[in-house]
Amino acid sequence: MSRATTAEQTPPIGGLDALRVGGSLLVTAYHASVLTGHNEWTTFRTLDMGQVGVAVFLGISALLGSMSRRRPVSWLVQRLRRLFPVYWLVMIASFIVAWATGYKPFTLGQVASQMLGLGLLTHPGSLVNSATWFITLLLGCYVCLFFARLVKRPLLVPLFLLLFSTASYAGLTDRVWAYGLDWSWMHSITFFASSVLATACPPGRRMQGFLAAGTVVLVGTPFSIAFFCTGITLVLIGASLAIPEVPRLIQTLASYTYEYYLIHGIFLIGTTRALRGHSAIAVATGVLLAALVSVPLQKIVCYPWAAALHDFKTRCRSSRRHAPGPPAISSLSEP
Repeated sequence: MSRATTAEQTPPIGGLDALRVGGSLLVTAYHASVLTGHNEWTTFRTLDMGQVGVAVFLGISALLGSMSRRRPVSWLVQRLRRLFPVYWLVMIASFIVAWATGYKPFTLGQVASQMLGLGLLTHPGSLVNSATWFITLLLGCYVCLFFARLVKRPLLVPLFLLLFSTASYAGLTDRVWAYGLDWSWMHSITFFASSVLATACPPGRRMQGFLAAGTVVLVGTPFSIAFFCTGITLVLIGASLAIPEVPRLIQTLASYTYEYYLIHGIFLIGTTRALRGHSAIAVATGVLLAALVSVPLQKIVCYPWAAALHDFKTRCRSSRRHAPGPPAISSLSEP
C-alpha cells in the first residue's frame, strides 16, 4: 500500500486528540461534582457530562478500529495488549487500597471477574474502582468489531447491531435500568453508529458524514436524552475530523487519557476525603496527582521488560564465560 493511500485512509488524529482530552475533562467534571455534592452542576435531566465523555471515547475507538489496516486477529491482540496490562496494575492497586481502608467489600469471585474485565456483567452495583465499568462495555464492542472484520462484513455486522440496539432500547427491563445498564446499551448504539459511518463514508466525505448523521439524530430525537448523547458525539467527531493538527501539549495529554481515566477516581476520592471543606483544592490536587501518576504508569507498562530480561540473562552468561578460572595449583617437586 502506498504512503498516499495510507494517508488518505487514516483520519486526522489532531482533532481526535483534542476530543479525547475534552472527553476526559467531561468525565472528571462529573465525578468531581458528585464527590463534592454538586452533581446538579453537571447533569441535565438524566444526562450527565460523564456519560457524554464515555460516549466520545467509544465513538473515537469505533472510528479508529473500523479504519485500522491491521488484520483482525492482529488488531484485536494489539487492542487487548493496550487495555489489559495497565488495567491489571490499576485494579491490583484498587483492590489493595479498598481492602486496607475498608472502603468497599469484595470477594475473590469479584476480583477474578473484574480482572477479566467482566465486572459490569457480574457485579454492576458494587465495582471496586467503579469507573472501570467502561472496560466491560469496550471489550464487548471490540469483540463485535473483531467478528465483523473476521467475517469480512465490516459494514453489515455493525449496521445490524446498530439497528438491533436501537430497536430494543425501549424494551430494556427494569433490572437493566436499575443498575444503570441502559447507558451501556446507549453507548453501544454510539459505538456501532460511529463504526458504520467510518466504514460507509469515503475518506474525503467522512467529516461530512459524521456531521450530517449527528445532526439528523439530534433533530430527529429532540426529547430522547440517550439519542441526544449519540447525536452530539457524532457531531463532535465530525468537527474534530476537520482539525488536522493540534498543539504538542494536547497530543501529549491525549496519549495518557486512558491511564488517567482508570486512576482519576481513586485520587479524587482520596483528596476529597482528606481535604473536606476545601472542594476546589481537593479536586485540583486529585486531578494533578492522577495526571502525574499516569505518566510513570504508562512507562512501566510500555517498558520492554521481556527484552530487558533477555539482555540481562545474555550479559550474565557472557560474564560467566569470560570470567577467569581458578588459579592452577602447581605441583611441588620433591627434593
